[in-house]
Amino acid sequence: MAKAGVDFIARTPTVVDLLEAIRRTETPEIFDEKALRWGFGRLTPGEGRVLEGVIAGKGSREIGLELGMSPKTVEAHRARINGKTRARDAGELIRLWKAWQALE
Repeated sequence: MAKAGVDFIARTPTVVDLLEAIRRTETPEIFDEKALRWGFGRLTPGEGRVLEGVIAGKGSREIGLELGMSPKTVEAHRARINGKTRARDAGELIRLWKAWQALE
């Protein structure tokens, strides 16, 4: 185990190395490359706009005001986003989004 940590520090990490490190976090089953591509790749344009608001740290009411949607509609989009990406909450969604961005 220590050797792996030394190897990781001694060389420049690749995307694969970073994904492996992410996989060892508290929710390793959801950081699967294929699942990330599938989940984020299936978002609708509306879900994508809501996701941008979530990534920016905005709440449903604020996102709704900016996008001309009711907070309930934003909540519905957020629920579908979480379902597609298998995120349990906004923090996990952001971590998943960062992992997905590393793949792109």
